[in-house]
Amino acid sequence: MQFGSSASVTSRVASLLGWVVLACVPIVGWYAAIFWGWVSWPRASEPLPLVLGVLAAGIIGFEMALAIRKRARGKKNRITGKHLKATKWWTRWHVYLGILALPLGVLHSAFHFGGPLTTVLLLLFVIVILSGVWGLILQQWLPSKLLIDFPNETIISEVPGVMKSYEPEIEGLIRITADGSSELKSILETQLKPYLMEGKKHAIFSDPETCRKGFSQWRERYPSSNPAVLPALARLETMCQWRREWRRQGRVYFWLHSWLLIHLPLSLALSVLLILHVFVALKIW
Repeated sequence: MQFGSSASVTSRVASLLGWVVLACVPIVGWYAAIFWGWVSWPRASEPLPLVLGVLAAGIIGFEMALAIRKRARGKKNRITGKHLKATKWWTRWHVYLGILALPLGVLHSAFHFGGPLTTVLLLLFVIVILSGVWGLILQQWLPSKLLIDFPNETIISEVPGVMKSYEPEIEGLIRITADGSSELKSILETQLKPYLMEGKKHAIFSDPETCRKGFSQWRERYPSSNPAVLPALARLETMCQWRREWRRQGRVYFWLHSWLLIHLPLSLALSVLLILHVFVALKIW
């Protein structure tokens, strides 16, 4: 999701962090008022912290509804018969309300960790929000990097299938390039072809400069009168470049989605503990 309408990544990230800082102002302000003795130390069961807690719980419920909305793409509301709001709308409010929930949840705690349940709940709450902010920052930067740095971008899961479709061409290029040299043919078949097909790290082909030097040495060491050899070598070198780009692209994709490995499971745990917290609070109250 792109945060804001600015074309500048720096501006969008600064805007996002500005919203987070703004959300922290009430927390700092209330704590400062308590520290200087302007207001008494609150309790979570008092009316204002209680209302803030109810609002925070409602926002968390809405946040978790985004997962349900994504599973209901294209479906209509059973009551009104109209299509549900676009996922983009849900995602935008997911972000803004998630940031708003930060001061609500912390102020509801009245700056007390409480028992083990409320301590874990508060820590999970903060970690979930921070991981979401981190993921949103990555989404402002990495998609632009993919467009600029990877002109041959493709879906990572489809790379093996793409290279499989190129396998007959690769084998043909190796036959042309070897041109009677059993030593070069052995190198290309046992090292180059597995690298192109599997993409595993290789001492020569994984590094652009080392790969360039390797192909230059092959051109000099195994000269051929066949005019098709040089274009074939150039084509194989280009395929090595594709493989390097797709490997780097895979790393970028990992970082683009890695925050979800923290955000999603902890969000689920947060929801379960929140329900338990409400049940315990009502029972005590």
